[in-house]
Amino acid sequence: MGGAKKKSISQMEKAQILKERKEKKEKRERAQAGTTERLFRIGFSYDEGKVIDAMNKMKVITPSTLASQLNITLSAAKELLRDMERKRLVRQVLGNSRLKIFSAVSA
Repeated sequence: MGGAKKKSISQMEKAQILKERKEKKEKRERAQAGTTERLFRIGFSYDEGKVIDAMNKMKVITPSTLASQLNITLSAAKELLRDMERKRLVRQVLGNSRLKIFSAVSA
């Protein structure tokens, strides 16, 4: 009726040490994975010619249309548009906090 046997102090200590090691390892792996994802969102590489070709085919450019055209995430498309705007390849025509509409700058 009593249930499971109570572990000795040395067994509990050993289990606690193993648990801490496992948590540290998982935390380290999550930190490395998070760094990779952050780098992808902030500074991912892309073929500028392919992006410009896709943008020239569109009358107006929104992050969602660009994401669907290039098969990338919405956050990556937003970052891409911000980067292209810094390079003066696109300009923001309209927008608010929810939606930004861009158009390609004619060279």
